[in-house]
Amino acid sequence: MILWLFLVACGHPEAPEAPKPSYAERTEWSAVQSPTTVPIVTLPAEAVPAPSSEVQLAPPAAGRILRWHVSPGDTITVDTPLADLASPQLTALRARVSTLSGRAQQARTQRDLMQASAASGVVSRMDLQAAQATLRETESELAGTRSELAAYGGQSGAGLTWTSAYDGIVGEIHCPVGPVQDGVSCLTVQRDRQVLLEVRVPARHLAALEGPLRADFTSLDGSHSPFVEVSRAPAIDRHTRSLLVQFRTQDDVMPGAAGRAVLSAPRAQDLFLIPRSALTRSDGVPSVFVGSADAPESRAVQVLGGDDASALVRGVEATDQVATRGVFLLKSLMAQEAQ
Repeated sequence: MILWLFLVACGHPEAPEAPKPSYAERTEWSAVQSPTTVPIVTLPAEAVPAPSSEVQLAPPAAGRILRWHVSPGDTITVDTPLADLASPQLTALRARVSTLSGRAQQARTQRDLMQASAASGVVSRMDLQAAQATLRETESELAGTRSELAAYGGQSGAGLTWTSAYDGIVGEIHCPVGPVQDGVSCLTVQRDRQVLLEVRVPARHLAALEGPLRADFTSLDGSHSPFVEVSRAPAIDRHTRSLLVQFRTQDDVMPGAAGRAVLSAPRAQDLFLIPRSALTRSDGVPSVFVGSADAPESRAVQVLGGDDASALVRGVEATDQVATRGVFLLKSLMAQEAQ
């Protein structure tokens, strides 16, 4: 019996314990994306028949008509220049963008100073979070004002060129050269029957916009059609806190078609796309881990849109890597280090 035990021990040596995997093997990292156009939100949409005869056009802002580029009977297309205007409203928006840009820069400098002081233990984490919140609020207000300004096009000074949103034939011109109030109809256009896509966009998404929207519409029967923005309601609906946006397409879409539209817009310089799997929450704030497995850093972000796979965020840099797997592990490790 003793001999048998000795032979068993000699013939089956105990296997060495497998090394534990490193944290690098338990995490994955993805580069931050900065595409030209980014998804904002997916919303219900409906194709409605556009007016078949006349449409009344009003200048995009109050001011003074300096010169008409068209005459009754002219054939026009989308983006045809209609008139030159001078607009105090445009001047005020540019002044506000300049003011908010200065505030954002000051808030960014304060945030950076707080980060350095927090790392040295001079200020508390609460003070740093307050500085970060101030920066996010200022940048959001700046983005919203820039979105309003972008609706007038890339004009300079107090002037802008009013362009057509429709194809058709110029009918009657109601406004002479001179002052014009906001919302006053100045031009009649005869246009063919078209289909417009109507989408109600929640106001909270408008801060992420830097220019006209695009809509990738999928109807209930599975057909796809691209649409471009042609108009927005003049004011946000007080009950739904949304803005009615209309889109047009060159495709043959049946009136009454319903479905969902993925809205996208030109990307603002401080917004980036990251995988949704990278998002977590730290102290109740949306956060991501940036850096690498060897030196991860938790960073608060502001989520402004995206789709099922990606999130549109403010708070990361174009050169960052974000953790997409092992996020819970990194969160647990940093919580242990903080104790």
